[in-house]
Amino acid sequence: MKTNFFRKDLNLKKRWWHRLFFVLFILIIIGSIGYEAVNFINYYKTLQWEKVDTLLNRIKAEANTIGRLLKPGEKVAEID
Repeated sequence: MKTNFFRKDLNLKKRWWHRLFFVLFILIIIGSIGYEAVNFINYYKTLQWEKVDTLLNRIKAEANTIGRLLKPGEKVAEID
């Protein structure tokens, strides 16, 4: 028994609701790709680190942990 999966008698290209769904599908795909591209670019923009100060300049006479010497959003790394 052979079934015809792609029926020619439906003529979906002339149906308004089929064209609407097709256009919405394409817009969603383009929007998703654009959204991911913007997120990808913004993610790698924020990964650019710069040297702010050394811990030696922040150490005072009182005992502190490294976490207390850092400001919010700062990371500790070794200098070359």
